Amino acid sequence: MLDVHTNTIQDYIKIGHHIVIVRKSLINYNNDEEYNYHGLEVNVALASAITAGGRMWMTIIKNNPLFKLYYSDTDSAIIDAPLPSHMVCRTLRS
Repeated sequence: MLDVHTNTIQDYIKIGHHIVIVRKSLINYNNDEEYNYHGLEVNVALASAITAGGRMWMTIIKNNPLFKLYYSDTDSAIIDAPLPSHMVCRTLRS
């Protein structure tokens, strides 16, 4: 099945035993039922848990009187002061 759509594939990413395919476009696909499946498995419970976890962590910033909050999203915030060092994750890169 991959042979039919190789001209629309830009890149792919391996995650464990899975492959995520990045396509140029979803236009020009066959309407044949065999080719309409694009691997759209979703896990609503997992997505909800991640979003809820992000909201819980963001409340630490949103409700902190030391910061003036201008904008926030699930994973980011714009505030008027730098975060204290204990709130900043430092990852090691190889």
